[in-house]
Amino acid sequence: MSSQTVAELALAHIMDQYASWKVSPIRTSPLFVAIQGPQGIGKTYLTRQLVSALDAHQIRTVSFSIDDLYFGYEEMNAIETANSGNALLRGRGLPGTHDIPLGARIMKDISMASDEILSTGQGTEPLCIPVYDKAMHNGLGDRLPVSQWTSVSGPVDVVIVEGWCMGFYPITESELAARWERKERLGFPASLQLQNGMNDIQTINNNLESYVNQWYPFFHCLIQIAPSQNNYNVIYKWRLQQEHTMKAANGGKGMSDNQVTTFIDRYLPCYIFFGDGVKLGYISDDDPAGRPPWATRSLQINVDDDRVPVSTERF
Repeated sequence: MSSQTVAELALAHIMDQYASWKVSPIRTSPLFVAIQGPQGIGKTYLTRQLVSALDAHQIRTVSFSIDDLYFGYEEMNAIETANSGNALLRGRGLPGTHDIPLGARIMKDISMASDEILSTGQGTEPLCIPVYDKAMHNGLGDRLPVSQWTSVSGPVDVVIVEGWCMGFYPITESELAARWERKERLGFPASLQLQNGMNDIQTINNNLESYVNQWYPFFHCLIQIAPSQNNYNVIYKWRLQQEHTMKAANGGKGMSDNQVTTFIDRYLPCYIFFGDGVKLGYISDDDPAGRPPWATRSLQINVDDDRVPVSTERF
């Protein structure tokens, strides 16, 4: 393909979507863009590039990560206790560890504040977006105090929300059982032991419903950054690089290499069981009833092991 970077491809797509959104008679809020990609692929870096580029086009942009919506340290301990034996919920990360009502309230508040400014010409009180420090508690992480949250003032034209599981959908019990039966062939990590077997996956499946119902309706388009040929084993390499960079910058606070490997082990089942929901939604590609709200307006960018684009696909 061409020599365009991930950022250039993503920016072109957002600009195209924004041009249509801006003149839409049903426009009642900012353009919400989801960015999905696995750990270590560069979502945060990409988002910073996009915000800078959009601002340069006088398109006022706000961004945040679903990582900043993790429950705090104490709440996470309570979730782990309530799901004792489920290794998938042993620490932050998977669906069920994000504060869904808080995220929905922030998205709604940004929309309403922008609408009010555009309709009345008057400003509103600044909004605050939480900040999560992954290095706290020896890498277990915690939400920072409200005084350290990010302040946002409107109006806003584009909202970018990035996260590794943005767009994942729950599946039917029969489909879950079928994938469980062939999980090893699908790439389920052999080192991951689930005490309750398929029921632990079912818990995550159930948790995804709140993401679908409370978050996804805000989004008009989605950009997916995916490893070429669905080679999700490369996530281990990318995430280790990410952790080493963070520790080099903060004086060594963070997870060991073994902890990172164990950490990623917990994520891989979600790609196997729920990742195709990004494109398909609830049902199959030939039945529009359960399609995601961003269907027909989204872009997949496939990258090689060095995160260089090798192909794109609109969906």
